[in-house]
Amino acid sequence: MYTRYSLVTLALLIISLATLASVSQAHVGLLRPCARGSPRAGCPPPSNGQNIDYDLNAPIGTIGSKNAPLCKQTKPSATRTIVKAGQSISTTYSIGAAHGGGHCQWAISYDGKKWVVLKTMLRNCLKVKGGKYSVSVPIPKDAPAGKATFMWLWNNAVGNRELYSNCADIEIQGGPKNGKISGVAPLIANYGADNLVIDEFGSPGKEDQSAAFAKRKSITITAKRTKKVGVVGKYGVRYGASLRKQVKKMEITQHSKYTCTFCGRDAVKRLSVGIWKCRGCKKTMAGGAWTLSTTAAATVRSTTRRLREIMEV
Repeated sequence: MYTRYSLVTLALLIISLATLASVSQAHVGLLRPCARGSPRAGCPPPSNGQNIDYDLNAPIGTIGSKNAPLCKQTKPSATRTIVKAGQSISTTYSIGAAHGGGHCQWAISYDGKKWVVLKTMLRNCLKVKGGKYSVSVPIPKDAPAGKATFMWLWNNAVGNRELYSNCADIEIQGGPKNGKISGVAPLIANYGADNLVIDEFGSPGKEDQSAAFAKRKSITITAKRTKKVGVVGKYGVRYGASLRKQVKKMEITQHSKYTCTFCGRDAVKRLSVGIWKCRGCKKTMAGGAWTLSTTAAATVRSTTRRLREIMEV
């Protein structure tokens, strides 16, 4: 026989289970391309310091809180999806409940900070009864070649006022090395108290804020410049971006072998082209005032030979 206490407990349990069921159905997540931390088969493992996201379909925030950053995980995956500039990415989503559709944005970034919107769907995005949903997102033909991050954003039409987001790591091929993409920055809404609020669509006296998307800020982004790494020649001298510094260093070493005509010391400092200063008597003269010592002559020959070999590697 049930007591009053046990009946209340049972009722609360039923309500809790019903709530959890409705919440789990409300979630939507990116299936393909693989989102960061995705537990789905065929997707790469999370990067170091990141865990598998078994709650991949959960929102990243509401109008009063930010539960996770954009992308949910901040570190890129080791494996990237290859995308061709000028073609499209086929994206697929798992849907528990579409909540009347909503607003979707797809954006790209090369540094994870500045984003350009590639495609926008207002009101009817994800408006299906359940299962899977697919959208084709174009990649501009002038999108710079290199590693990039692909982001999806969704503000649901009905239900709790939330923001959903997943990111996939991609590599763009076929685009210009020094290209740039211009467009608009994504509109962030229902994400903490400091961002725009989009009310339930169709609420009396409320708007779905579609007009706000037409006022998004213009932005231009470029790819990260790859740091040039010098090549090591026969003598262990690295050339490339640092060649000038090394040539200057060898010049200073060479010039320090000059002998001062006035005091005879072997300690001349190069001030500029053809101008020298003795470290001993402190006299400053043109280059003709100095006598090249025997050891200096050998240094000049060695330096010249090394430079030739460096440049020929």
